[in-house]
Amino acid sequence: HPLPPDPTGVHSAAMVDAGAHLGRNVSVGPFAVVGAGAVLGDDVVIGPQVCIGAGVTIGAGTRLWPRVTVYAGCRIGARCVVHSGAVIGADGFGNAWESRDGVEPGHWVKVPQVGGVVIGDDVEIGSNCSIDRGALEDTVIGSGCSASMRANILWRCSSAAPIRTTSPPRRRSARM
Repeated sequence: HPLPPDPTGVHSAAMVDAGAHLGRNVSVGPFAVVGAGAVLGDDVVIGPQVCIGAGVTIGAGTRLWPRVTVYAGCRIGARCVVHSGAVIGADGFGNAWESRDGVEPGHWVKVPQVGGVVIGDDVEIGSNCSIDRGALEDTVIGSGCSASMRANILWRCSSAAPIRTTSPPRRRSARM
């Protein structure tokens, strides 16, 4: 079904930081937030209640449906679709066990997650997916990949080749 045309411009209820850069024909929906230094390419559509962190880059023609969260410093390529409720760039597990002398009981210590998330071009992320940032290196989703709804892609994963969550259609034999 064809989508209705998106209004271009920033909705009066949206909050866009003065340091963000918006390309041509960008649409930012109501109650969306765009952080400092974020770069939105031409023809990007940001749905209602989307949160885009500081320094995020979103390529031309990408659409983020309502309530998507993109943490600071993540990069999303061109012509991507990110469905409602997806979270990109949250911390992974990132904990280490610490014991002072190795004898007495220790405890878990949070390890800073300094990697990011890099998503290639022509990627589709399903609703309520979570793509964690890497602890030391980026989590990379290669161009042409597709993640079905509610998928959890853990930190420091890398997918260079296109992956589909559905099977291609079967070819019918020429003989009947």
